[in-house]
Amino acid sequence: MTKRMIDADTGEIIEVSSYRTPEQDKAYREIKKKETAKNRADNPFIFTEMNIGGLEVLNNKDLGYYLILQTYIDYKNMIKSTTDSNLPMTREQMQEVLKISSNKTLVNLVKRFKKQGLLYEEKVGLYGKQHKAFFIADKYCFRKGISGDSRKRKTDKAVKVFMSSLQEVYAQGDFKPADIGFIYKVIPFVHYDSNYLVKNPNERDYSKAEYLTIDDLAQVQGLSRQKTAQKLTNLVYDNKYVFARTKVGNIKELRVKANPFVVYRKAGEPKALGFEFYVNPE
Repeated sequence: MTKRMIDADTGEIIEVSSYRTPEQDKAYREIKKKETAKNRADNPFIFTEMNIGGLEVLNNKDLGYYLILQTYIDYKNMIKSTTDSNLPMTREQMQEVLKISSNKTLVNLVKRFKKQGLLYEEKVGLYGKQHKAFFIADKYCFRKGISGDSRKRKTDKAVKVFMSSLQEVYAQGDFKPADIGFIYKVIPFVHYDSNYLVKNPNERDYSKAEYLTIDDLAQVQGLSRQKTAQKLTNLVYDNKYVFARTKVGNIKELRVKANPFVVYRKAGEPKALGFEFYVNPE
């Protein structure tokens, strides 16, 4: 239903489809803010920067460990054992979530990450006590809340990583940290609209998308074509592929698409998972 209003400056009669008073507009914004906060609480995610410059020195295994740790940060990039926890993650908890059996391996990993500026340690005062806490460098990831330092940070060149989904992926018995590193290495290539892996991920015109071939992906990963193809087939969790391979029309090369419930670039959450991601569609 349209309404007629008069412009106070010009006297012109204007038809508008909807109208809110300043008070209604403020109330509406508050409602939307609460809805956004609830959605983030129900399915929390981090933003991982697509520019992963500086991480080239890491092998796939260490990259995997680093991405897993990112899924445990709070809005200040402090690593916690769960999203609901009020205290920082301890070394023992870190060893557990990373599935590292040797304390020495964890100590050396933390040393490497600190030396490369990926991780740092500080004391924080919580509940009247001082606690040692690990923080992820915000150059590589952040969480965007309705308040805090990152609330106005741009996300057009970042990929959402759904925290619970990635943790669920890694929890699968056959998944190794290098498999998560494989996922991290494709983040710079996730297309904004389609979630396909492309060379020009910010191109909105589908006809201009330059899709990564298996050979391209193998080069990115530093693996053979055969091993890359095997990875795409074997990265499965809860009857779902992390990466789907699709064939469009008469093209010879398969296109690779990332599972949007693991990594995603658009606003909001994906509405549904395509049948191509199911190992055994029902």
